[in-house]
Amino acid sequence: MRTVFFSSTVLSVTVVTLVWRLVYIPDGGLLAVAAEATGAEPVAFLNDPRFAMPAIAVTTIWWCRGLPMVLFLAALQQTPRELYEAAALDNAGRWRTLRHITLPAVRRTTVLVITIEIILQFQLFGQAQLMTQGGPNNATRSIVLFIYETGWRQWELGYAAAAAQVLFAIIAVAAMAQYFIASRRGSGS
Repeated sequence: MRTVFFSSTVLSVTVVTLVWRLVYIPDGGLLAVAAEATGAEPVAFLNDPRFAMPAIAVTTIWWCRGLPMVLFLAALQQTPRELYEAAALDNAGRWRTLRHITLPAVRRTTVLVITIEIILQFQLFGQAQLMTQGGPNNATRSIVLFIYETGWRQWELGYAAAAAQVLFAIIAVAAMAQYFIASRRGSGS
């Protein structure tokens, strides 16, 4: 099962987007066939500004779930079993065990995963470029796609470099904010 969940992570962004484009095709795609089987009208997810970004988000979540899963699994395996045995002897319920043993044991991993995922989501590029090219109506145009188009298509390299610096600052602020929030919670409990 670990291999099944982690296998999507080792695929390239090109393979992932090609597979998911086949899922989202309004004429003959997996979701269109499922909609027709239930009598519903197929939705053109990648052509509708309301559904394009959620479709890319689902693709990205499916693609990126492997690393957090492995990190959380490693954190759970590091938790001493004696703590769970002591909780069982004290008649602690599942919720109390979760709240007082499991969640504190995976707190640092949670901070790491959230920080990594925030940074990765700010760097969204391949999915939006390959699935919609930033459309429809710029609904899926990420900041990295904006930097790419400005620098390489319009040859406004200074403007693209400035946008890249802004992206760096946003990522740094988001990562530091997450770190400080997590460290304050960790010192308070």
